[in-house]
Amino acid sequence: MQICWNEAMNEPGLRHGHVTFANPGLSGYRWPLLEVVGQLPGPRLCVMAGVHVNEASSVEAAYQIAAIVKAKELRGRVSILPVVNIAGAFEHQAASPVDGKNMHWLYPGNAEGTFSDALAHALVSEWAEGADAVVDMHGGDTGEDLIQYVVYQETRDGGLSSRNEELARCFHPDVMFRIPADWLSRPGRSCTALANRSIPAVVSEAGRFPMLNAEDVAFHVTGVLNIARHLGMIDGAQGVAPSESIVLQDYRFLVAPASGLFYPLVKSGDRVCAGRPLARMKDLFGQDQCDLLAPASGVIMWIGTHLLVKEGEWVAGFGVCA
Repeated sequence: MQICWNEAMNEPGLRHGHVTFANPGLSGYRWPLLEVVGQLPGPRLCVMAGVHVNEASSVEAAYQIAAIVKAKELRGRVSILPVVNIAGAFEHQAASPVDGKNMHWLYPGNAEGTFSDALAHALVSEWAEGADAVVDMHGGDTGEDLIQYVVYQETRDGGLSSRNEELARCFHPDVMFRIPADWLSRPGRSCTALANRSIPAVVSEAGRFPMLNAEDVAFHVTGVLNIARHLGMIDGAQGVAPSESIVLQDYRFLVAPASGLFYPLVKSGDRVCAGRPLARMKDLFGQDQCDLLAPASGVIMWIGTHLLVKEGEWVAGFGVCA
């Protein structure tokens, strides 16, 4: 990894630069980097957004964090990658236009793989290496009405599990998804790959549709600032919330049972019982086809907003309560 700074800076402050990686699969691309260097030495907090470029509130939060954190009040460094999917920054797609892959589900990546595999690998093994904490910010993508929640990885190391949960509670979330330790061997979210490298990390989710929303931006920003307080990087009361959040033990993507018209019967954030109808499917004549049913008791994490859907398409995210 190489960083080229736009300005020479020997004093603490906000730096602007670009990151490049030596992997030949990533050649020709560079990633904008914002880094606040504190007045005193201290921890390194890494924050990234824009893995999904339509998730506007999380991308905006990255820029606001860089503007809010003041070097003279900071101990350590806050390193921010505001637009991770730089190849697709202006394409309005969740997947990379280079290889058509959704990087969110590829971690820990593969240095020998295609562009998205190589980028996922470079982020966790180079950019985030040695970090004291990592926050991967996300939100509602196109066609998703999504609630605010945080994801963290449970491990077989009790100390690391506790640190991950503490980071999650810094967001004061109503809902948290605790990824079971059994999932550590599965490819998937960045916080899982980082847990395998003993680096505390969380994924924050907030954003209704691909639109800027001040409340969702604030959820991300406040959570990251609370983490900085929790790490002793800035002054203020530590922001770890009490154990009042709903904790989920499983997260399932529900798919359309048929192609046709999709009519939700619930809202994001609703708590439902097993077997409850979540949506009604109609054919293109407007006639009832079938219902999408809740697979267990849990929480609607997000519900699709597209009227026309095809069989097998993701139409809802469902959290199973612990």
